[in-house]
Amino acid sequence: MLKKGIMLLILSLSFQDQIRGAFFHELALVSAYAKGYAIAAEAEGLGSIFKNPAGLVSLSHTRVMSTASSYFNGAMNSASFSVGIPLTPHVKMAVSLPIKHVDSIPKTSDVNGKGVLTGYFDELETSGIVSFAALLDYTLSIGINVEYLWHRIDDKTGSGVSVDLGIQGAYQEWRWGLSMENAGNTAIQWTTGYRDRLPRRIHAGISRHVFEGVTVSGDSSWKEQGLDSIHLGTRIKLSPSFFIQAGLHNAMKTKRFSIGTQLILERWELSYAFSQHEQLGIIHKIGMDIHY
Repeated sequence: MLKKGIMLLILSLSFQDQIRGAFFHELALVSAYAKGYAIAAEAEGLGSIFKNPAGLVSLSHTRVMSTASSYFNGAMNSASFSVGIPLTPHVKMAVSLPIKHVDSIPKTSDVNGKGVLTGYFDELETSGIVSFAALLDYTLSIGINVEYLWHRIDDKTGSGVSVDLGIQGAYQEWRWGLSMENAGNTAIQWTTGYRDRLPRRIHAGISRHVFEGVTVSGDSSWKEQGLDSIHLGTRIKLSPSFFIQAGLHNAMKTKRFSIGTQLILERWELSYAFSQHEQLGIIHKIGMDIHY
């Protein structure tokens, strides 16, 4: 249990580079997660907010999206609730509230040079995101997120404000997308006095309909130090309302595969995604969208 708890803490902290700015990236999403989170060029509506807000422009009706995810046999859980509204045919707005919770993280103290378990604490992270997207012409859209970040580890809390920018376009059968997380000098200010600067991240992606009913996509993510990760995904249409999705997360490092399904009916959508971490266990995700 101690070993698993320590791994969870390390993993949770390592996620911070992935969930800055467009908050909780793959943690909050289901359909996009199944596709390897390769969605920088995809017009995913509400799902686009977390990686490229320009994709929100595809929203055609008022839409409510909720997701729930269980990581590592329930040791870490995340959820999100989003509402999207078309303000005009060319301008769309959304409000999102993602949340992540990790419990049973071990507390240790140094006793004669050895780490001794003294108890447990938990971690809670959430944010409020307001997003806007605008269609500039038939093939070009832009978007912006303004986000309030809040993070608690045990009894210590921190907060900050982040801005994300995005642009998407299309050429023949190709779509392309580019986005920047933490476009300003973003930082989390902790009650301890520590200031945690959030690094900028650039996402660049392309997608293409390779033949009828099959779309493939690929993203690269860049940090200030250089290329950080590559994501690959595909979506296969088996019927007018049923799709299979699969992806490869972070092809440069973890190389974790995911797979999922999506059922689309007239007024609602139901999505499921599955993956597995080599050491920490199974990841399940479910999501539901309602159209008005």
